[in-house]
Amino acid sequence: MIRDVTRERGPAATATRARLAEAAAQVFARDGFESAKVSAIAEAASLTTGAIYFHYADKTSLLTDSLSRHGGSELARLL
Repeated sequence: MIRDVTRERGPAATATRARLAEAAAQVFARDGFESAKVSAIAEAASLTTGAIYFHYADKTSLLTDSLSRHGGSELARLL
């Protein structure tokens, strides 16, 4: 018998996404999007690259989430 092994998105997943978005914001600000490496983001979040790809399809979707979470505060800081 084959079991359905879907993962649930609970509080732990939400916290992991927040950690990844925060780390991504730091790495993108430091290195720029093109030069930022997924491995550097994972290291900054103390997670694996597998965790990033579990939660995000690619680096662009991680950037999008990071901007939606932190973009407003960064823009306010710059202005």
